[in-house]
Amino acid sequence: MVSVGYDERWLQGKILIWMNEILREYGLPFEAVEQEVKISTPKGLRRYPDLIVWYKKPDKIACLIELKVPTIDVYSDDLVNDALQKAMLVGIPFFATWNLNKLVLWETFKPGTSLFDRRLKHWDVVDVKLPSDIERPEIEKAVKAFILEFLTELTRLYERKLPRPEAYVLPKLYPDDIMVLRLRSAVDSLYIPISLYILKKKEEDLNFRRKVGEWFVNQGWIFSGSEEDYDRLARQTVYLLINKLLFYNVLRSKFKLEPIVISDVTTSEGLKERLQRYFNTGIRLGYGIIFAADFLETIPIPDEAVDELKKLIAELNKYDFSEIGYDIIGKVFEKLIPKIERHKLGQYFTRTDVVDLILGFTVKHPNARVLDPACGSGTFLVRAYQRKKYLAEKLYREGRYDKPRKLHNEVINELWGVDIAKFPAHLSEINLVIRDLEALENRPNIVCRDFFEIQPGTRTLLYELAYKIPDMHEEVEVEFPAEFDAVVTNPPYTRQEEIEDMLIGGYKERLRALVKKMHKIDVGMRSSIYVYFFIHGGAFVRDGGRLGLVTFNSWLDVDFGKYLQEYFLRNFKIIAVIEPKYEKWFEDADVTAAITILERTDDPKERDENLVKFVQIKVPLRELIPEPGDVDQDRIRWEAIDKLVEFIEKTDKYYEDSRIRIFPKKQRELWDEGYDDEKERYVGSKWGKYIRAPEIFFKILQHGAEREILVPLKELAAVRRGFTTGSDEFFYLDNDRVARWGIERRYLHPVIISPRESKDIVIDKSKLKYKVLLVNEPKEELAGTNVLKYIEWGETQGFHLRDTCRSRIPWYALGAKEPGPILWHRRHYSRHIVFLNIKDRVYVDDGLFEIIPHNEKYVLPLAALLNSTMYAFLKFFYGRGTAGGRAIETGGIDIAKMPIIDLRKLDRYVIDKLASIFSKLLERPIENIESEVKKPDRRELDRLILVDILGLEDKDLEDLYKSVMDLVKVLIIRDNMKPKKTHKGPNVNAIATSLSRNFAHYLKVFPDEYVGNYRGEWEEINVPTAKRVELGSDIGGVYVKVNDTEIYRGWNRSAAEYIYYSILFGSLKVKIPKDKEFVEECVRKFKEDLDRMKDELNKMIEASIPDAKIREEVKSLVLRKVFEILKSRQRTTGAQ
Repeated sequence: MVSVGYDERWLQGKILIWMNEILREYGLPFEAVEQEVKISTPKGLRRYPDLIVWYKKPDKIACLIELKVPTIDVYSDDLVNDALQKAMLVGIPFFATWNLNKLVLWETFKPGTSLFDRRLKHWDVVDVKLPSDIERPEIEKAVKAFILEFLTELTRLYERKLPRPEAYVLPKLYPDDIMVLRLRSAVDSLYIPISLYILKKKEEDLNFRRKVGEWFVNQGWIFSGSEEDYDRLARQTVYLLINKLLFYNVLRSKFKLEPIVISDVTTSEGLKERLQRYFNTGIRLGYGIIFAADFLETIPIPDEAVDELKKLIAELNKYDFSEIGYDIIGKVFEKLIPKIERHKLGQYFTRTDVVDLILGFTVKHPNARVLDPACGSGTFLVRAYQRKKYLAEKLYREGRYDKPRKLHNEVINELWGVDIAKFPAHLSEINLVIRDLEALENRPNIVCRDFFEIQPGTRTLLYELAYKIPDMHEEVEVEFPAEFDAVVTNPPYTRQEEIEDMLIGGYKERLRALVKKMHKIDVGMRSSIYVYFFIHGGAFVRDGGRLGLVTFNSWLDVDFGKYLQEYFLRNFKIIAVIEPKYEKWFEDADVTAAITILERTDDPKERDENLVKFVQIKVPLRELIPEPGDVDQDRIRWEAIDKLVEFIEKTDKYYEDSRIRIFPKKQRELWDEGYDDEKERYVGSKWGKYIRAPEIFFKILQHGAEREILVPLKELAAVRRGFTTGSDEFFYLDNDRVARWGIERRYLHPVIISPRESKDIVIDKSKLKYKVLLVNEPKEELAGTNVLKYIEWGETQGFHLRDTCRSRIPWYALGAKEPGPILWHRRHYSRHIVFLNIKDRVYVDDGLFEIIPHNEKYVLPLAALLNSTMYAFLKFFYGRGTAGGRAIETGGIDIAKMPIIDLRKLDRYVIDKLASIFSKLLERPIENIESEVKKPDRRELDRLILVDILGLEDKDLEDLYKSVMDLVKVLIIRDNMKPKKTHKGPNVNAIATSLSRNFAHYLKVFPDEYVGNYRGEWEEINVPTAKRVELGSDIGGVYVKVNDTEIYRGWNRSAAEYIYYSILFGSLKVKIPKDKEFVEECVRKFKEDLDRMKDELNKMIEASIPDAKIREEVKSLVLRKVFEILKSRQRTTGAQ
């Protein structure tokens, strides 16, 4: 058999052709590029460089190029020295090492300099894994463009046409930078064979693929099965291995360990076994978090990577780390993983200014014991380390501490971190160790466990091993402290744009059970994961200790926030709640953050008398907190933080300037505000207003209370949500779909689904795009109608199986209700409009709420009030921020609670005047707030409400306008600041395509591969090309329809299923055996195979996709794609 390989020589030949073509096309001064030209010396040495660039034959070579495949590291000592020796043999001034992805250009002769100081230029060319990838059009284009750039640069260097050649030389590297560059380059080469290996293995081994999916879920990621996912896995594997190699060498220099010797190893298994033998020494020394194996270490190192790894290990063995200096090695660890790479590997760092502000509130003494229960790579712990050292020096100077400094081992022993995932725990341990590599005897307290499995003051496992290590205990236990002075964290799913469905397998239910059992708190099912971190983290805080978290700000205003509010009020003094006005504190997360600082106390009087500081930071934190730096700069930074914290804590009355706003509120008042006397329990309230509401907000409420004229809107009207269809694409039809199906007009009614559909307050049905399908009759009464055909088609599409639809009887009946006269939309941006639905009475989608006054005579005046600027303003404090603070969302409960002027207490004259002024607004389109507040009719309406009815002054009206425009401006600024989506989320189609290839083998082509050698008689049915196929039953028997045309009807269910499945597999002529028992057997076997495939598919999807909604999408798509694969197999094998 002929075999074709795309190897190194093939790659060199391809590049050679392209380089010569470019030389000719662009008239560059080089004569030619040639391959493997023999270089020899008078002493008989012979070498064959991969490519040489001739300036002038036969004696002037401009550059020698060693061109290798992507798995070879361009900075490898062996490769670079080999190229240098070849270039020196015959005096070639420049040489290059190139592995297709990266090219480094070197200067050959530069006496008195190190090799790395001879680098002239480094190019990142493309990102591919195989030589054959250059045949992809986009890669070929990129490589050719680069060749032109490289040869042009080489021309300038060789002909010395550069006015300042030193400007084109890469800057001198420090020792740590040299090592980082070398190691990063090694990662870029080594991950390729590992990624290719696991890509192949996952196709062959479904169990391996399942384990990969489970590992992804444990990291909090969605596993799509894409090549990018396996690259991620491979790169993390390589980073872990390199970190271990580096750290072993640190231990070797400190404890006089043996160097890693692997020169005699030839296989991947041998290499893995040998390395683990050395790493076990690290485990015995107490560094199991760094060296212990987990799932990643069970992935074999492919044979193709062995030689490159051996070269890297040999290079590292040359270094004496004690001679280099531990400070330099510490910098290598810090710099090894680039920031962009950390994001790809799931490491999202909490900003240090946010971290330091939290620590400023919570860590008040050098001896404070600190816990981060979701430590990630250790930002909180590293900064706590620095703060404790700073506090020791500061308090010693002030005579409040007995030592001038805190020793490394003392600080390390007082810091504890927990993370469920191995990689961040590994990084966290390293990041603490490198604070002082001289003191390796003192190991950080990092625990690789689920925080919710740890109880205060109990023994817990530090970590678990993926496999047993001879002569060692499999598991290591530690006594976890019962209490801490400070518990600080950024909960993990907050870091990663929280996906509520991420927690599969009943995880949230277990957390609910845990907090109910341990803390006697019954938390709502919709509570975010950070709620549990507050509650369980709070159990570790001593009396007088502090809890500080940065989370989403949603708890301030959403319904589940009441559980947290009550927990805080019953157990803590709430020191401060801090929120940025504009700035994003979460990297790559489209949400608004809040810092919450709590101090535990069992004294109810202390809690009640405490002044809670609601703080809004109006400028970027860097304007309040200096940048970190060396020891002196860090001291200045901590001093600024202490000053800011002290100012916030000591402010006891309202304060505002251009940078900060502080609203103190008695804690007892917060309890009273959220306590429902009728229900005799705490029901919560919206606290966000105390951070965001300007003074005019409280003036409005105060005047309303004094005049006893403000009541909750629910006293005047009912609030009802529009249709929640469960399948908008089925129930909302445009004119084209109506015409296509010919649905009877009596079942179609105009519906508004978005406020963008009307510029005017009064809704005009002629301007609406959609009709809603309203059918409440059972199917039997719809016989002979087109709407019945449409409903039955909907069932073939699975609409009736969706949760909301399934809960209705019948599923397609949305119910009969009279549309409400006033419509308030759920999500608000820069325009404020409340619709009047009195002209055409259109139906309403759940994007809007219907407001139905208890007394019909209040429809117009109530709509007038709600369209006023006062309600454009108030909704900001009765709704909640959404979409990263770029919009305001109001739910039915929010609207019902909103204070409204009690129309029952107004004179008839005032009500008539309201309606009269409001009628002017009905005659024109409503614009954005900024334009509206300038319009005379609106100002007339607003003045009547605010000044005449509520009794405020004209200057208060101007304050209202300024405040509402400021609030809208915040929405617009946040919208402009929204993070660019570099990753669009999981590609459902790609996931399904990948899975379908793995599961197609469970089924055979139906019916061909199930009927076998049947010798009996057949019956034939011709089938049109199927766009829609339906299997169903009614009082007339079982039927199969294709494109709404019945092709089979009878009482034999198996025959109907046989025909149905045959059509799904693309049959245009179905041959049915006349033997009924044989047909039943064929169908039974197929359905068994189908059920088995679905079971295995469910297991795989459950294990690898944490988001429940995505799981359902993928599942249905996989089944379709499996049928497509089998249909194509049927065509290629000539099946009927």
